[in-house]
Amino acid sequence: MRRQTLHKEIVGIQELESFDAFQYFEKRLSRVLETHLFESSPVHLLSQEEKQLIFGLLWYVRSPKRAPENAISDSDLKSIGEEYHQIIHKFRISHEGKEIALLDYNILAAFYHVLYHGIKSRKRTRYLKENFAIPILEGASLLKSVPNMYTACFFMLISRLNDIRKQCYSFKMLHSDGQGNLNMTLTPVLSIYWARQESMMIHRAFRSVYKVPNPQISSGINWLKISKEKLESHYSGNKSELNLYIQTHALNQIQERLDIFDQQALNDILSFSLRHIKAFEIYKGNLLLPILVCHIKVGYLVCDIIDDRLVARTFRFITQNKTPVGDSLLENHIHSKFGITYCPIDKLRLLFKVEDEVVLNLYYDAGVEDVFCLKNYNLIIDAMQEANYKEFLSYIKQGEEAELNVTSVNREDLNLQDYSLVKLLGLLILNTIGLIVAQVMKMFYSLASTFKGLGKQNADLNEKFDKRRIIGLSNAKLLLRNELDVVHAKSEKYEEQVS
Repeated sequence: MRRQTLHKEIVGIQELESFDAFQYFEKRLSRVLETHLFESSPVHLLSQEEKQLIFGLLWYVRSPKRAPENAISDSDLKSIGEEYHQIIHKFRISHEGKEIALLDYNILAAFYHVLYHGIKSRKRTRYLKENFAIPILEGASLLKSVPNMYTACFFMLISRLNDIRKQCYSFKMLHSDGQGNLNMTLTPVLSIYWARQESMMIHRAFRSVYKVPNPQISSGINWLKISKEKLESHYSGNKSELNLYIQTHALNQIQERLDIFDQQALNDILSFSLRHIKAFEIYKGNLLLPILVCHIKVGYLVCDIIDDRLVARTFRFITQNKTPVGDSLLENHIHSKFGITYCPIDKLRLLFKVEDEVVLNLYYDAGVEDVFCLKNYNLIIDAMQEANYKEFLSYIKQGEEAELNVTSVNREDLNLQDYSLVKLLGLLILNTIGLIVAQVMKMFYSLASTFKGLGKQNADLNEKFDKRRIIGLSNAKLLLRNELDVVHAKSEKYEEQVS
């Protein structure tokens, strides 16, 4: 009896919350239509049933979930969820010449979809189209683009958080419908992988390097590979693609030279530049990889090829020597008729402080004018990522294509560090038990051989023991090959997204 009463109370609360969410939606729908259609948009012409249809088509973003058997912590999930909701609440896109929030675009897209595809009566459809003055071009459903917009925003967040020296995140955005009070939900399912640090012999000394991940919209981790063609004459080996590594020194130099950015912004700058490698620059025998901020070149990673691996050894700011602009700048100072003393500037903050018109002209002539334009930009992480939003959308498609080919991924790149703590403990226990059994069996065979002289039986037992070891190793390998299953969680409330 108590159970039935509790069930009724829960259902009652859910209905009340759903009612509150719908009331909020009605108010926001009115504001969206007035802003993006006409100032006096006749919202009152929509019936309650039609509003319910619009409400039911809204995409709802749930809190991130942990991929099965992954080691990401609850605190990480909570923190990432909070940051994600901040992004989707603040983020704006351009629609028909106006800025619009993602939630408002979601509502507008659902409104258009209902008017073109959700009302059975043609007469009613024609009446509403005329009164709302809906453009004919809006007949194509905008609703299909909404999931990718929310996914792009989550990828923007991952781009901030992926630190080559610490961790890399990958995620899969699950789509579901027919759950709870809302028909369509998006759930990010998140995994964490620790940084891959190695020691590499470079110029007769062992140096610390990090393997560069290539995060995509997938349930696993991939590593960034550079095609042989982009390296031109610098590589004549047999591999068609080379893994990219970054030396610790290069990461330190990026942080020091691009000193106006915090760590999240630097993560995003590096991630964007490495995802969009169009070509290397060959200068004075050096292989230079451009680093971009808002599509403006600010420096280079200087790369070497070592044992079929591409290694970014250091970072040179765009005005430093041994770069095209830096050497041109030095030449301009040497031949300047004003007798200006050359003072090399190797940090972005110092460069922005240059105000003397004569010196500025020398920098402009050398090709640094674009970098000075960054002074007029709002160089915070949100603005930078909004400028790159189209690239995030295009990268989602690449990730989806990569996921289709996941079975052809070279598994040798995934070692024990890519598995969860639970799996590692399981393997450790399995190996320990195997060692104990091996020792006991060894003692048994030794005693049998000494006291009974059963040579033939010893041989048979040894054969059985070898088979058990093979089976044990096979089980361990099977454990490593278990696929991760993504599951759906129960739906949360709509007002959490819009609060």
